[in-house]
Amino acid sequence: MERKSKRREVILVGGGPACCSAAIQLVRSNKNILLITKEIGGLVKNANLVENLLGFSKGIRGEEYVSMMKEQLKETKVPVVIDEVKKVKKIEDHFVITTSNEEFFSDYVIIGSGTIPRKLQIQGEKKAYQNRKLFYDVYEAKAYLEKNDDVIIVGGGDAAYDYALNISDQVKQIRILQRSEKAKCLPLLLNRVRKKKYIQIIKNFTPSEISFYSNKLVLSVKRSPKKFVDLLTDKILVAIGRIPNIFFIEEGLLTSDNLQSTNPRLVLIGDVKNKRFRQISIAIGDGLKEAMKIIEENE
Repeated sequence: MERKSKRREVILVGGGPACCSAAIQLVRSNKNILLITKEIGGLVKNANLVENLLGFSKGIRGEEYVSMMKEQLKETKVPVVIDEVKKVKKIEDHFVITTSNEEFFSDYVIIGSGTIPRKLQIQGEKKAYQNRKLFYDVYEAKAYLEKNDDVIIVGGGDAAYDYALNISDQVKQIRILQRSEKAKCLPLLLNRVRKKKYIQIIKNFTPSEISFYSNKLVLSVKRSPKKFVDLLTDKILVAIGRIPNIFFIEEGLLTSDNLQSTNPRLVLIGDVKNKRFRQISIAIGDGLKEAMKIIEENE
């Protein structure tokens, strides 16, 4: 880890494809940079199979791609600090980046902090999460799943169906609970899920409460104000969307829609600003473009 000098030309916040591609480009141009992140890879590790990334004709598992990212950062000698950024603020002509352990200073800040999961906002959710019975991240969940587990996945989009395929060989039964009649995932994911006999799709139900029964969870779901059903399960995976991870950025540094910077030396890249266009290739391009802009400005 690099902590000798705390003043850098550019500090990058985030460890996903966007920040990693930007960092590599900046290092290639001999810029004095630092990448700060809790972990390398971002959400890529959750992907069962990435199939739309040019160059991988048979697709690549998310965990494998993260390993390749780490190796490339190492080979290009990108300085990395594994830490959590708590605050980014502007003071006079520079930025102050405060982590859990110390402060750093920079002329530019590139924010590629990605997204955080939406929560169900129902009774019992927090307790289930604290007891390692409910998860928002399939990578984390896999460490706690057991062969005879029944798992309910809440959500009807790409993430929910991809999570189901990701853990399909690790548990006994999976139920995908979606609030609408029609799945909102890619057709190929839906077709793959339908071929799995032990994955069931439950339509038109919304979670309303989580309680405990012995060592299991009871997920109460409703179809209408008067129709409730209790579902007994071992674990719950929540995949109901994500929101930009921008809560550490000082007020006033972002526009009212939180998707643009008000300071030309602070830029947002990747999933943190791309709404539903959250793809590895887009994130890589974002990072590369913004890095090149900074390089050109300082030639």
